[in-house]
Amino acid sequence: MPPLSPNGRILNYEVTYWRPGMKQDALKILLPFNVFGFSATGLQPESRYLFGVSAENSIGWGPQAVAAVVTTVQRGSGDFEGASRVEKAKKVED
Repeated sequence: MPPLSPNGRILNYEVTYWRPGMKQDALKILLPFNVFGFSATGLQPESRYLFGVSAENSIGWGPQAVAAVVTTVQRGSGDFEGASRVEKAKKVED
């Protein structure tokens, strides 16, 4: 979906994720403009994480959009492992 207010070609995305209250331990991944998917690994089951995404254009980095994600328990073989659900989008504080 195109942006509501286009303001330049996107050069990179930065994905950051952390547990609430532990932003100092956040993991950051830089992705090129043509990558539209990302899989977080090593997440703990039954845990809440915050995921932030920001985009870079020729002017610099835009504001970070943050969503809260809650992981579920791992299931046996044949089922999805480490499934998660995204909480309703809202402003999330660390």
